[in-house]
Formats: sequence, structure tokens, C-alpha cells
Amino acid sequence: MKLYTFLLILLIVSFQHISLSQSFVNTQPTNKNAILEEFTGIHCGYCPDGHRIANELAKQYEGRVFLINIHAGSFANPNPGEVDLRTDDGTAIDAAAKVSGYPAGSVNRSTNPWAQNRGSWANIIKNIIAQPSPVNVAVKAYVDFKTRELVAEVEYYYTSDVEGPNYLTVMLLENNIIGIQSDYGNYNPTNWNQNKQYRHHHALRKVISEGGSFGQVIQKTKKGDWQYLKFTYPVPEYFKNTPSKLFNLEVVAFIAQSQGNIYTGSGTKVEFDKSYYIDLAIKDLTIYPKNYCFESISPILEITNNSSMDINGFEIGFKSGAINQTKKYEGKLSKGEKTIFEWGNLPFTVRGSYESYLYGFEKINNDPKIEDMNWTNDISYNSGFGFKKKAVKEFYGGFDGILPNNFAFDKSQNQSFNMINGNQTTKYGALNTTGAVRYPLHESWGLAGKPGHILFGEVEISALSNPVLEYYYAYSADVYGGTKPVVKVSVSEDCGENWIEIHSLTCEETGKPATSGNWYVPNTTDYKLIQVPLSQFKSKDLLIRVSGIAGTHGNALYIDEIKVSSLTSIDELDNTDFSVYPNPAIDFIKIQDNFNSKQFKIYDILGNVVSSGILTENMIFIGNLSQGLYNIVIDNKIYKFVKN
Repeated sequence: MKLYTFLLILLIVSFQHISLSQSFVNTQPTNKNAILEEFTGIHCGYCPDGHRIANELAKQYEGRVFLINIHAGSFANPNPGEVDLRTDDGTAIDAAAKVSGYPAGSVNRSTNPWAQNRGSWANIIKNIIAQPSPVNVAVKAYVDFKTRELVAEVEYYYTSDVEGPNYLTVMLLENNIIGIQSDYGNYNPTNWNQNKQYRHHHALRKVISEGGSFGQVIQKTKKGDWQYLKFTYPVPEYFKNTPSKLFNLEVVAFIAQSQGNIYTGSGTKVEFDKSYYIDLAIKDLTIYPKNYCFESISPILEITNNSSMDINGFEIGFKSGAINQTKKYEGKLSKGEKTIFEWGNLPFTVRGSYESYLYGFEKINNDPKIEDMNWTNDISYNSGFGFKKKAVKEFYGGFDGILPNNFAFDKSQNQSFNMINGNQTTKYGALNTTGAVRYPLHESWGLAGKPGHILFGEVEISALSNPVLEYYYAYSADVYGGTKPVVKVSVSEDCGENWIEIHSLTCEETGKPATSGNWYVPNTTDYKLIQVPLSQFKSKDLLIRVSGIAGTHGNALYIDEIKVSSLTSIDELDNTDFSVYPNPAIDFIKIQDNFNSKQFKIYDILGNVVSSGILTENMIFIGNLSQGLYNIVIDNKIYKFVKN
């Protein structure tokens, strides 16, 4: 009897050893992988920034971070004809995550609430992937193009004991779904196609495991417990109103405690019969100009055939602004072969920022129904700036909904600043105007030290007798403290190849938000006027850059009413202009316009308020001021005078 028992135990151990040796899950202790469930929507203007951050984290920790985009909440509600990416499963998970604003993200459902703002994801992920996991998960998936049947194989293995039950969730996701997307600041520029349609990735389509949105029960959760599970799912041709492309699918599987605390997970692209595979790849070889003053461009690209077959012809395109040209390649490109395609010279007269796209691939083998199956190398995106030489003699830039010509925002280091335009009741501007440029400062944005550049020009400084740059700023630290933001002014004499910093200002707080924690909306009288002389560049033509740079904390910084003009000197004053008189003056000045009983402020050339009060009989005493040039601001109008 003892011999029989010994042989039976040996047989069981041998069987388990054989089974595990054939499995594909790791049986050695490992650290946790991070599952980032991003709660998003198509009408959420900050959501592309969430997508960008998530993609960067997945790339930084390749193979350790897996993304799931869950479209839920009011921002995911489509208008007629718009892509509908909502799911019942996603709505249930969104509710459990207690999302209070979009975008938000749950990292392994490890926080309370699960949903956290995008500024915190990086630190949570870093912490999660450093922790040991009690279980390992592996997943493989395959789809049959003929039957549309998806097969997902999942294995898990416990490397230590945990309390059960646990729950296994297996999700079907889809990439490259083309549709609409709101975007406040072009946060994720490479996610747009040449037609300005957005590519939605990692979109939850269906939870294919049993047990509903939060997975199926795992009862055995002791060290050495191992399980192989096979899931089949007939992939529909459409999910709601969008077609499902079988070559864009992926599967993510993870194990959690009850409805919370995901231990770990894994993901994979869904494989298919590679004899069907079609993949043409673009590599951009175009030499883009280093400076911003150019009049033409000559696109050059290398095209590689990564398909499982020879390709006989296709169309590619180049698009930038009003230019949208397609070219046809009519030769044979054998499997694995490369070719160089030179487009030819194109006129390219940009007056500010530009985006350009080299894109493919249409009419492959002269058949409009054949699709390239790898979207990641079908487009080359480039952005930059172009300005006209000697564009203006004077420049004025207000920010009330329309940006001026020969003007651009450089967001290469700071994606989050932007023009914000109000209305007649909510005005953000310096001179009682509706709009201004706003820079977020709160630490959750992660922008400390990152400049956002306002570019304009080229200004013909030589045409101005006494050139000066003027701008207004307003700033609130709210209750957050931290280091203050800085505004820097730089100029370029060679169309953007090199920059010279000529002025730096550490901002002083000018006001508070009506409610702490809400956006600071400055009163027009909050703004401070800053003047930067440009006389040292009197013989030059300049591109000019005004840069807002966030400190470590705060609420918001606003910049408005940027102007380059000739500052009136004492010798140049026209004494027949009676708006302010006498001018120059010694003790008193009088304002011709009737501003009696109105508030006034007097600024020196550095933008400091040196006097303020209420007008009496339109007279102002200036006898206590030093000699020099001043500006008076009354009822949002500016007057200049000289004190002798």
C-alpha cells in the first residue's frame, strides 16, 4: 500500500512537471506589471494629453505597462455620425473607479478612488512595477480572418500564497479607430491623420472572460497553482457604428482581488495568418530647413515592402496647409525591397506654424479595398514654423479668438499653454478684452521649468525710430505657493537658428481666483504692463519670442496684448496732440477725454505702478515722479507722457 501511494504521488508530480514545462507563463517570482485603465472621451479636450502621457509611459516601461482606454461619461457621448466607443463594461468600470474628471486613470486599481489625474500616473506606475507579484499572467491570441473567430489563451501561475477568491479579467481592445476628438492644445500631434481625424488606440471593445465586467472567479490562489484557459469570441463586423478591423486587435488579461487591487497582467497583439499580411512603411528622408524663413520644400521618402507578398503599385500623399498632392508608384516592389521616392520641389510659404504629412497607402495593387495592416509606419508627421522676411514694421498681437499672421505658439517643451477666449461677461484680457494666453501652473501638470514660447515676426526693427516691445501679464499663486513663473524675451537675427535672451522678469502675484482651486480669471486692472527696449537691434530684422515659464506651483499665468512699436521720445512728442497736455509736463497733466471720477494707474517703463488714484476734473498730479517716460491707463485706454 505504501509503495502504491509513493508511485501515485510520483506520477502526479511528474504530470504537473510535464504540464508546466509546456506552458508559456513564467513560473519564477517577478514584479508586478502595471495596468493603466484610462478613462477618456471623444469630446474631452485634455484627453489627448492623457493619451500622450500613457503612450510615453508604455514606451518607457515597454513590456511592463499595458494600456486600456475606457470611453465613458458625458464626454464619450457621440453626436449623430460620430464614432461611438462606449461599452457597458467600460461604463461599469468607470462607475467603480469614481471618476471625477476626464481624463483620469487607474493604475492597478491601487488607489482610493481608483481614478487619479494624469499628473500622478508616472509615480504610481513606478511604485507598482517595483513591487513583487504573487502571480504571473501570460496571454496569446489569434484571429481567423475567414471565420472572424478570436481565440485567446491565458495562463496564470501563483508564485506565493494569497487569500482568495481572485478574479481574472480578459479584455478585447482595438487600435487605430478613426474618429473625432476634441483637443484644446494639439497635445498628441502624431495621433492625427492627414485629414485631421484622430486615431483612437487601446479602446475597450468587450470583456470576453466570464463573470461580467470584473472578471471570473479564481478559487485556487496558493503557491504553485497554475491554470490554462481558452476563450473564444466571434468578433462582430461592427461595434456599434464603427467597423472592426481584425488586424488592429489586442488582448489584455489581468488578475485582481475582488473588484480592486490588480496584482498584475499582460497583453498581446492578436496574431493572424501572415500570408495575408500587407505592410508598406514610410521613412521620411526630407531635409527640413533649420531656420524659419524658407519658401519651398522637397519631400524625399524611403518606402519598404514588409508585406508577405510583392506589391504592384500604390498611392502616397503629401499634405500641408493648402497643399495636398498625391503621387502614384506604378512599379513592382518585391517582398522585402526598398525604394527611394523623390517628390520634387513644392512652394511652401508658411506664415506661422505648420504641420506636414507624408502619408500612405491607398490603392495598393490598384485596389481601393486593400488596406495596409500596420498603421504605425504609414505616416510621417513633421511640424515647424515659417515666417516671412521683413513681414511687418510694427506688430500687435491680441488674443481674442483670432491669431495674427506671422505668429505661432511653440509647444515643443510645454503642450499645455494656449489662447483662451471668454465672452462679454467673462473677460480674460488686459484691456477689457475677452482673450489672453494662459499658462497652467499647478504642479499636477508637471510643467515646472518648461517654457511655452510665443513667436512672431519677422519685425523690421530698422523702420522704427525708438523700438520697444510691450506685453501685459497677470499671475496668481492661489494658495499653492511655490516658486514664481518667469517671462523671458528673446530675439533671433537669423530667422530662428539662434536666440538671444534680452529680458527676464520674475512675476509678482497680481490677483486671486474667486474660488480657490478654480482657474484664476484676472480683472483687467490686475494686469501689469512690461516694456522691453529694442534699440540695441536698431539696424536688425528680428524674430521675437516671449516665453512663459512655470515655477514649481501656482494657479495660472496670463500674457496678453503683445506689441512692437516705436516708443515716443521727448524729442518726438507732438505738442499739438492734446490727449494728454501739457506734454512734457512738470507738476500736472490733464486728460482731454472725459474720465472724471475714473480710476487711473501710472506705469514706468519697466511696468511698475508708480501712482494711482481717482481723476478729479481730469487732472493728475505728477510732481512727485522722476523724470522719464510714463504710461497712464484709464478705463482700459493707454496714454503716454513725459515728466520733465
